[in-house]
Amino acid sequence: MDRIVYLNGEWLPEGEAKVSIFDRGYVFADAIYEVTCVLDGKLLDYSGHAARLKRSTDAIGIKLPVDDDGLLALHREIATRNDMSNGLIYLQVSRGNPGDRDFMFESNMEPTFSMFTQKKNVIDTPTAKTASPWSRLRICAGDAATSRPPNCSIPALPRWKRTKKVPTMPGWSRMASSPSRPRPPPISSPRTM
Repeated sequence: MDRIVYLNGEWLPEGEAKVSIFDRGYVFADAIYEVTCVLDGKLLDYSGHAARLKRSTDAIGIKLPVDDDGLLALHREIATRNDMSNGLIYLQVSRGNPGDRDFMFESNMEPTFSMFTQKKNVIDTPTAKTASPWSRLRICAGDAATSRPPNCSIPALPRWKRTKKVPTMPGWSRMASSPSRPRPPPISSPRTM
């Protein structure tokens, strides 16, 4: 059975979901993504992921097409529609499709907003079993206080992976690259919603 995905306000079988080749997320990497872990049917650190998504879209000027309550409802609904109790929810929002490739864009463009799931045992994997508690938290929860970049911007990631330095943003603490960073909470007690 195909997964059910969410694309621009519609629930669709994955094979029917289509995004234009001229979408700015594809042509210019003008997009933001976020990944939320689902463990035993609960969204891990959802409020942290939602806050980072909002900061990231605000930073590059993309308006989210849903409010805070709607975003949480979509996360819960996609997990339910795909009968997923363990795995990952991927969300991507791009500036949208202007109709043709162009460096310039209108300020009122309609964003492309998509979500899909991946059923996956996120705890019982070789990486999670051999990783330190800090790494297990990063694998599962992806907190901004770990070594993940503060802005899940597609163009920022290759630079971040090359340098292992967190991209700077106004007001962003460089806590993630500090050798004296705080230890994470035990993985057995993740924050859930």
